[in-house]
Parts: sequence; structure tokens; C-alpha cells
Amino acid sequence: MQDDEILLDRVLTAEQQAANDEAARVAAAQRASASQDNAHERGIEDLMYSRLEGRDEDSVWTDVVPPVFMAEVPRGQWSDEQKKMAQVG
Repeated sequence: MQDDEILLDRVLTAEQQAANDEAARVAAAQRASASQDNAHERGIEDLMYSRLEGRDEDSVWTDVVPPVFMAEVPRGQWSDEQKKMAQVG
């Protein structure tokens, strides 16, 4: 006869019941902490419900106006100040 064939509830000793209660408490705490911030699940939710595209895209595509000297002076003749303005090392 196997344990799953027994239809009656098993009577546990106080120690067994305490161990089962502790295991249930630990499992509940792990589930609670896992559900608070799950990056994988949050990423899937963002992808599934198109929240990634809802961000402010207009600020990304604004045109950057280059300084006037960039069109007038060849790159090799830029002064140190002009290189700093163009952020060229």
C-alpha cells in the first residue's frame, strides 16, 4: 500500500506539525519576496503590453544643431576650445 492510497488525514506529532508549519512559513515568505520585484516578469509584462514604446520618444529624436565652426573650419585646424565644444578628444 502506498501513502497516496490512504484516504484518511495523517495524524502528525507536535514536532512534525511544527516542521510543516515552519516549511509553509518559509515557502510563503519566499513567494512574497519573489513577487515583490521580479525583473524577468516585469520585462515580459512591459513587452507584452507595449509599455516600452510609451516612453517620450520625441525627446530622443530632437535635432542637435552643430556649432557653426564645424562647417567652416576643417577638423584638423580646430582649436582646443573648438574641440571641447565639439567634444572631440
